Amino acid sequence: MKFNIYHFFNNKLSQFYSRASIVERKKLLIYFDKGVSWYSALGCLWRFKTLLNPSMVDVCLLSSKVIKTENWEHNTIALIIPGGRSKPYYTSLSEEGNKKIMNYVKKGGGYLGICAGAYYASKKTEFELHSPLELQLYGPLDLFQGKAKGPAYGSGKFSYTTLQGVEAARITWTPAESLSQGNEGYVYYNGGCYFSTDEDPRFTVLANYSDIQNHPAAVIEGHVGHGKVILTGTHFEVNPFMLRFYPFQGQRRNLINELILSKKYQDEVLTSILLRLKVPRSCFVSSQVRLDNSLNIQNSTHYRSKL
Repeated sequence: MKFNIYHFFNNKLSQFYSRASIVERKKLLIYFDKGVSWYSALGCLWRFKTLLNPSMVDVCLLSSKVIKTENWEHNTIALIIPGGRSKPYYTSLSEEGNKKIMNYVKKGGGYLGICAGAYYASKKTEFELHSPLELQLYGPLDLFQGKAKGPAYGSGKFSYTTLQGVEAARITWTPAESLSQGNEGYVYYNGGCYFSTDEDPRFTVLANYSDIQNHPAAVIEGHVGHGKVILTGTHFEVNPFMLRFYPFQGQRRNLINELILSKKYQDEVLTSILLRLKVPRSCFVSSQVRLDNSLNIQNSTHYRSKL
């Protein structure tokens, strides 16, 4: 019998979370189903659990079945669609799941799309053009009415089976808030996109790739209906310490050190992203909220079900 990591984590994690235990608390929900990278989904689970007070916010995984059939929207601050391969998302979520996500956002919910989740939320994906991995797909959510183009660091480097496309992306955070490590740091990257906000005036740039010519947009945010959407081509959620166990060779192991030294920067950017998604400051573990208090941001596990 073929091992299915999605069934495994959905069944195992559901032993620790019950619908009764999370119904009254706020929820941060992380999509985890076919196509989703385990390191991105579990990176989200670990990173957000360390930032948020567990007595106030439940950070949970959920499947496509839950999205399509259950009332997950109630008391949910934001839905996170992690990285991976976006193409299977089309089949797993289908029109039914996509419609629920769009309605949730338009009615005031938050959406964080990471790498594949950002491609999926855009009007069109242009990936590895003129190569065997080429993808040109129209996004079913159309939350960002522009193109997500990738890989940002150029074609011919990315691989679904090796780490040859991994970069320590140098990112410049553009909002005028005070980060203790400065507004530039390194973030894990593997095949992610860049955006042109000229294609959708509702969106503005939060961060740029500072080590790519013309400094294209790496992170964008915009209002869709009454909700907030944030898309990123990079992986702020990946735990850089876990990368020490990845089979990087030679000088490429140096990027691990760059990412580890930028961990605090990554945490502070994630804190800013969560605040922008209307997570109240009171929900954070106090030691993690070190952003400038003058920042003008409105604070406007597993959600149980078997696949």
